Amino acid sequence: MNELKSSRLSSGRTFDSWHIPEPPLIFGDGKTHIDPKIGLTMYGPLRVSNRQTSAPLSITVGIVGTGKTVGLAKQFLLKLESAVHGQAKDPFQTPPFPGFKEAFGCEIIVPEATVVNIPQREVDKISKHAVFETRVNYATRLFADKIESISVATHRPNVVLCALPHEVVDYCVAKRTKGGQLTAKTEHVEAAFVKKLRRLKKSNQTFFGDFGAEVDHILEQDLETSNFWRGLKSQAMRSSMPTQIVLPETIAPVAEQRSKRRQDESTIAWNISVGLYYKGSGFPWTMTRIKHGTCYVGISFYKTRGGDTMRASMAQIFTYTGEGLILRGDEFEWVEENKPPHLDERSAESLMGKAISLYLSHMSAMPSRVVVHKSSKYSEAEKRGFERALANITHHDLIAFSKRNIRFFRCGKYPPLRGTAIRLSDKSFILYTRGYTPYLRTYPGGHVPLPLDITEMHGDSDPDTILAEILALSKMNWNSSDFSLGQPITILFSRRVGEIMAYVDDRDLKHEYRYYM
Repeated sequence: MNELKSSRLSSGRTFDSWHIPEPPLIFGDGKTHIDPKIGLTMYGPLRVSNRQTSAPLSITVGIVGTGKTVGLAKQFLLKLESAVHGQAKDPFQTPPFPGFKEAFGCEIIVPEATVVNIPQREVDKISKHAVFETRVNYATRLFADKIESISVATHRPNVVLCALPHEVVDYCVAKRTKGGQLTAKTEHVEAAFVKKLRRLKKSNQTFFGDFGAEVDHILEQDLETSNFWRGLKSQAMRSSMPTQIVLPETIAPVAEQRSKRRQDESTIAWNISVGLYYKGSGFPWTMTRIKHGTCYVGISFYKTRGGDTMRASMAQIFTYTGEGLILRGDEFEWVEENKPPHLDERSAESLMGKAISLYLSHMSAMPSRVVVHKSSKYSEAEKRGFERALANITHHDLIAFSKRNIRFFRCGKYPPLRGTAIRLSDKSFILYTRGYTPYLRTYPGGHVPLPLDITEMHGDSDPDTILAEILALSKMNWNSSDFSLGQPITILFSRRVGEIMAYVDDRDLKHEYRYYM
C-alpha cells in the first residue's frame, strides 16, 4: 500500500486516502503480469500446476447461423489463427493479438459435422410476426433446435458460436430510446395492422371468439420480459452447451458493416478468443491475491419471470482457482417495492449452506475462508443467518455495496487513480476501480468514473485486504480481455445471471459460470 494521505473538504471534514497497487494476474506456469493481453502473449494461459485440470490443447467449436453468417464466422475463426494488428496510436490499450495458438497454446477445430445452417426462408419469417414475444420465441427456437442437434452429434463441440443474422438483431432485440423507453422494430405491414387494431380497440370495437384476447396480447406487448439473449442462453443450457453469441457487425469485414464498429479488430479478436477459451474448458488467468481455500460469494436478487416473486440469484461462487459457479436460492415474497429485498434468517442460512456445499463438491475440500459480497446492506436477520452457516468456517467477511453516487476529484484533467481508496468511516470506504491507470497512460473511459461504494464490512480481515481483493476481482472477467472493469466479478454479472435464471427450470440449471456468459 502507498503512503496514507489526508484530504480536507471546504466543510472542514478530513478523509484518509491511499493508493492500492495494481494487482498482478497469474499466467502460464506461475508467471505474473498486470495486463491480461500481455500476460497471455508472453506466458500463455494457466497450466496444470495452477489448477486441478490441465489446459486444453484444442477447442472444438460448432457454428449455427444462416449460410451468410456461418460463412462470416468461419472466416473470422480462420482469421484468429494469425496475428491481428493493434492500434499504433494506443499500443497499451490495444496491443496486437498474436494469434489464438500463440496466445493460448491451443488450436480451434471446426468440424463440418458441427456446422449447421438455418434456412434463410425460416429466418425471413421472423419479421412476419406482429407480437415481439412471438418473434423472440420463434428466433430462439430456430437456434436452440440446431444447438440441440449439434450437442448429440458424434463430434460434440466444446462451445457453439451463434452467428446472428441481421433479422434477429433488427426484430428480436428491443432498443432503449434516449428517454429510457424500450422500442422494437416492426415490418411496415405489421405496424399498420397493429395501428388499425389500436384504433378499433379505442372505438370499443367488439372482437369475436378468442381474437379479443389475441388483440390484447398484440397491443399490450411487454418488451422487458421477452429477450432473445436470455432465452437462447437458457435453452442452450438444456443441451448442456456453452454458447458464444456474436453480432453480424462483430465478424463482418469492414466493407460489409452497416454501422461503425465500437471496437478495433485486435480487441474483438482478444475478447472473443478469451471467451471461447474459457467456455471450451480453459482457464485464462487467475488472481495472485486469492489464497488457497478462499471462497468468494456474491449475493443478489432477481424477479421470477412473469411474476413479483423474488429469489436470490446468487450465490455466485468464485474459488481460489478462479472458477465461477452459480447457485439459485429459494423463492420468497418481497412486497416493499421501493426498498432492497432481504432474506429472512432461515433463507440466508440455507443459501450460504448451499454455497459452501457446492464449493465442497467442486473443490473436494471445505473453504477455510468465505468472503461474501452483497449488492445491498445486510439486515440483522441476514447477518445472523449467514454467520450461522459460516460457524464452522475458520474466517469469514461480509461486505456490502451501495450506490450513494459519491465522487472525489483530483487536480488536473484526469480522474483519481484506479486503486484510490478513501475511508469514510471505520466500515465504509470508497474504492476507485475505474480511473486514471498509470500502466495504460490514460483513463480508459468516456465519463467521470463512479467509484465503488463499500458501505459495510463485518468479519475477520482488515480493510486493506478486503479492498485489495475487490480491486483484483475487477480483473477476473473471462468474457473479456479488458485491463479491468468497474465492479468485482462477484457483483458485475449478478443482474445478467439473474435474468437468465428467470428463464431456466430447476432441472436444466447449470452451476458452471461458462453457461451464463
